[in-house]
Amino acid sequence: MLQFLRKYQKFFFGLVAVVTIASFSFFGSNSAIQGSQEIPDRRIGTTIDGSPLMQGQVELLVRFLSTSPEEHGWLEKGQIPNLFNDGVVQRDFLQTGALSLAVQPYLAEIASEVQERIDRARSYRHYMHPQAPFVSAEAVWNQFAPSMKQGVEKLQTAKTSEEALSVLGQLYLDQQKLPSDVLRRILTFQEKQYEWLTHDQKLDHADLDLFGFQTLEDWFGPKTMHLIAQVILNGSAEAHRQGYRVSEEEARRSLQQNIYAGAKKTIDEHELTGQDLQRLYRQQIHFLQRDEAKIVALWQKVLEFRHMMDAIGAAVAIDEAEYRQFSDFACEKLRVDIYELPEALRLKNFRELLKLQTYLDATAVPLSKKRGASLDLPQFLASPSDILGLAPELVEYRYTAEIAEITNDSLASRIALKEIYAWEMEEGHWGSLQNEFPALAQKIGATIEERYVALEQLESDTRRRIDQFAREAIVKQHPEWIESAFAEVERKKISFSLRRKGGQLPFLGVKSRDDLHAALRNAPIQTNHDNAVAVPLRLDTDEFHHYEIVLLQPPSELTLVSFAEASADGTLDALLDKKLEVAYPDVRKKNTTFFQVSHGAWKPLSEVKDHVGAYLYADLLQLIESDAKKTGINWPKPEGGSRDPQPLDLYAQYRMHAYVKESLSALSQGSADTKPLSEQWRLVKKEKEMSRSELQAIHLAALFDEPRPTWSSIIASSPSSWSFIHAKERTKSEKSDIDEMVATAQKSLGDDAKREVMKSLIAEITAKKAIVVSLPEPTL
Repeated sequence: MLQFLRKYQKFFFGLVAVVTIASFSFFGSNSAIQGSQEIPDRRIGTTIDGSPLMQGQVELLVRFLSTSPEEHGWLEKGQIPNLFNDGVVQRDFLQTGALSLAVQPYLAEIASEVQERIDRARSYRHYMHPQAPFVSAEAVWNQFAPSMKQGVEKLQTAKTSEEALSVLGQLYLDQQKLPSDVLRRILTFQEKQYEWLTHDQKLDHADLDLFGFQTLEDWFGPKTMHLIAQVILNGSAEAHRQGYRVSEEEARRSLQQNIYAGAKKTIDEHELTGQDLQRLYRQQIHFLQRDEAKIVALWQKVLEFRHMMDAIGAAVAIDEAEYRQFSDFACEKLRVDIYELPEALRLKNFRELLKLQTYLDATAVPLSKKRGASLDLPQFLASPSDILGLAPELVEYRYTAEIAEITNDSLASRIALKEIYAWEMEEGHWGSLQNEFPALAQKIGATIEERYVALEQLESDTRRRIDQFAREAIVKQHPEWIESAFAEVERKKISFSLRRKGGQLPFLGVKSRDDLHAALRNAPIQTNHDNAVAVPLRLDTDEFHHYEIVLLQPPSELTLVSFAEASADGTLDALLDKKLEVAYPDVRKKNTTFFQVSHGAWKPLSEVKDHVGAYLYADLLQLIESDAKKTGINWPKPEGGSRDPQPLDLYAQYRMHAYVKESLSALSQGSADTKPLSEQWRLVKKEKEMSRSELQAIHLAALFDEPRPTWSSIIASSPSSWSFIHAKERTKSEKSDIDEMVATAQKSLGDDAKREVMKSLIAEITAKKAIVVSLPEPTL
C-alpha cells in the first residue's frame, strides 16, 4: 500500500490541490459576500431613555468593534481589519478599567465563555525552536515584555471570571506592544545568531498570536462583545440626555480620519492619495454592511458616548503648582560615587563562602597556619608557578588564534539522498548495517529490491539513524573532503585559555589535555609584521572534529584564574568537594550525634557538606559572628550543638561586611591606595546622580542635608550586597518631568471619574433591564 501511494503521490497531490482550490474559489467568495450582507433588524429591548434597542444595530456595532488597525495578526495573514475603528474597546474600556464594571452584573451569564479562555490559556504552548529551546516566544517575553509571561501564568490560575477578564484585558494591551509580526522578526533574528542552528520552516507561518486570538471576540467572547456594544448604545442615550450631540458630517469626517490613520499604520507602502482613501472607505463600508448611512449613524452614537466620558475625565482639576513644588523637591539630585562589591563577592549562600575560602587557601600567601584567620582579603597572592603545584586547576595559559573548524556533520550535509540510498543498497555494506542495527538482522537482503523493502518497513527513527550511519561511513571513505573544506571555510579569531588540570577544553573532542598543551606549544605563530603565511597546526581531536590553528601571538605566561571565573565554571566546586571529602572522617568524630543516622551509620557527605565546612572554618565563622554582632545583629543560636542551616547562610551574608567597612574607613581617610590589593578584590566604583526618592528608598535621604563631600554608612541593597556612598555635590535635574507627572495624574484621576460614571450607568442599565445578554440568532 505504501509503495502504491509513493508511486502515485504526485497524482494524489494534484487531485487534492484542484479540489481544494475549487472549493475555496466558490465557498470562500460566497462566505465573504454573506459577511457583508445586512442583518434583518428587530427590536430586542429598550435603552435607558426608552428608545428601541435594535438587534441589527447591536450586531453591526459588534462587527465594527471586533477588529481595528491594532490587530497585527490579521495583517500578517493578508487580511485588512476595520480601519474605521480607532480602538474603541481598547481606549474606552480596557485602558480605563471600565470593562470589569460594564460586565460585573452579567458575570454569571458569560462565565462559560470566560472559562473557555482560561482553558485555552492552560493548554496553550508558546513557540519554541525544535533544536534550541532558548529561542522561544517565552524568552522574548522575558526580555522585552516580562508582564506577558506573568499575565499568562495569572490567567492559567484564575479562579473567577472577574479575575480572568481583568487579566485578559491587560494581556491584550501588553501583546499590542509586542505583536506577532514583531515577535516573528525577533525570533528569526535570534535564530540567525547561531550558525549551527537550522532554520525552522514552521516559524515562517506559525501562529504567534497569544493563545491564537486575533479579534476582540476571540479574546473576550461574543457575549462580552455584545454587552460592550449595548453599554455604548445605552451610554449614547445618556449622553443625549446630557445634551451631547455629534452631527452626521462630524461623524463622517471622523471616520475618514480613522481610515487615513489606520491605513498609515497597516498598508503604508507609498504616499496615500485621495483616490486610495476613497477606495478604502468604500471597501470598509462594503465589508461592514454596504449601508454608509447606518455606519455613520452608529459612529455618531459611539462618539457621543466617548465625548461624554472624555468630558468627565477632563473636568478633573489638577493643581500644577503643587506638582511643580513637589517636583523641585523630589527631583533634586545628588552626585555620588557608589562603592560596591564585585558580583562574585556577593556571596549568596554558605556554599559560596566555602568556595571563596577554598580559593584563598590555594592562592593567598599564608600569614597564619589557621584557616580563615582574618576577615580581610589577601594583599598578596602566591605566584602562578607556586599555585601550579598545589592547585593546577587555578592557573592557565592564554592564547589568541585564528582557527578553522570542520565537522563530519558539515561534510555529511553535502551528500545527496540518492548517494546515501546507493551506499545502503550495496551488498558489501548490508552486513555492516545488520551488525549495527538489530532491526535489520532478521531482514532478507539478498537483492537490491529486498534490501529496499527491508529499509522501507523500518520505523522512522531507526531509518533516520541508519541514514546517519551511512553518511558518517561515506565521509570516512573520503578524507580528501576535509582538505577541500578547509580551503573554503572561513577562519575566525578567538581567544581561549587552557589549564593543566580542570576547566573547559577549548576544542571539542580532545582526548588528551597534555597532548593539546604540547601541540599548542609547537603551533606556528603568525605575527602582524610577518609577511610569510604560517602553516596551520592541524588538530584532529577525534574522528568527528577537525581544526586548523594559527597562533596570532605567543602564549601568555602562566596566569592565575580569577575567583569569579573559577567559581562560575565549577572548578572551585570540585576543589571544595575534594577538601570536604578528605576532612569528613576527622570532622564527624567531633560530633558523632549530628553526623550519624539512627542506626549508627554515617550520613553521606552530600547531606552534610556545609556542616563539614563549618567545622573546617570554625575560627572564621567566629570572626564573622563577632563582627556582625557589633553592627547590632541578633545572631541566632546554634541548635543541638550543630550549626543550623539558616545561620550558615547568614555567615555568607556577613562574610564581606568587615572588608567593606575597612575599605570605607580607608577611603574616607584618604588612604585608599595603601594596600596593593589584587584587582579582583577591588570595590566597583560607579558615578551616579541620585534623586531624593532613590536615596530615601535605601534610608540615606539625610545625605541631602549634610555638608558635602561626605560618606554614608554601609548599606545592603540585598543580602550580601554591601556598599557605601560618597556624596559629592547637589545638582538639579536638567529636564523636569513635571508635564508628564501632571498628564499621568490627570489621566489617573480622569479614569477614576470615568469608572464612577460607568458604575452609575451600569446601575441604571441593570435596573431598567436595558441589556439583553443572549440575543436571538439573526435570520439572514
